[in-house]
Amino acid sequence: MPMTDPKTGKMFKDELDGYKLSGCGPRQKKIFFVNVNVYAVGLYLDSAEVSEAFSDMKGKKLKDFQMENFYTKFCKAKINKKVAMIIARNLTPAQLSGGLAEGLKPRSKDKANVDKLEDMLKDETFNDDCRVTFTVSKEGVFTLQVDDKKWDPWDCPDLCNAITGVFFDHNCISPEARNGMMTNMPSLVV
Repeated sequence: MPMTDPKTGKMFKDELDGYKLSGCGPRQKKIFFVNVNVYAVGLYLDSAEVSEAFSDMKGKKLKDFQMENFYTKFCKAKINKKVAMIIARNLTPAQLSGGLAEGLKPRSKDKANVDKLEDMLKDETFNDDCRVTFTVSKEGVFTLQVDDKKWDPWDCPDLCNAITGVFFDHNCISPEARNGMMTNMPSLVV
């Protein structure tokens, strides 16, 4: 079932390239004491992989998937993940790539991969409703797609771990989005 993030109004399809939507949530930035919507972010997963990786969570309630110890386990899980962002306001390439780099650099040992990602984004246009998708494979291969433009995948396990951490670790960029992205997780663990 498609899902709409209530804060941004952005809608996520129930499937993306065969992956099931786990949930979505907003990324907001405080500007002069006001929360401004930057983008909505959705998580897509392979339900068979999720069921195998988290078989101990079968039958658990949503709140069990929104606990810090689960997020730690989720970050370490060797499963394929697609993180899809839908931009909620016009952003410059520097705003999007700079914001991502700010979160990625402390989590990444290989700064060259973060620089490469910034370079890939530098000439893109990020208008309202633009879709940016990060695919993080269990083998550590990263793929970037902006709307219909897709870059060649590259082997960078460190960046894959950093991307997962930005959205899901204990110091994630949006706890509200992190919790929202777990909304359907109980139904994926079968």
